[in-house]
Amino acid sequence: MDPTMIGILVEVLGGLGLGGQLVTAGGIAAGGWYLWRVGSIAGMIASVLSSARLVGISLAVVLAAAVALGWIDVSIGAFVDDVLSAASRLPSAVRDALAFF
Repeated sequence: MDPTMIGILVEVLGGLGLGGQLVTAGGIAAGGWYLWRVGSIAGMIASVLSSARLVGISLAVVLAAAVALGWIDVSIGAFVDDVLSAASRLPSAVRDALAFF
């Protein structure tokens, strides 16, 4: 429901002379519906973030095992240079947004 639709609904119910209690109950029901929608969207976002967290943990464990077994030679200096080189290629708007964090 659009917020303007709720305003129209409240005016129609009030105009029908159904009483303030019914109009209030309708407004509360509409608010509950919005909370239910927000809850379902938040649940979906939490599910996506949980999956991303699990993928990140799995990737970190695999990377740690590969380093421990000697399959990957870690060079922090080369890594930092690569990250700085990649960051310099980003558009300025993206760099400004990332600098916020």
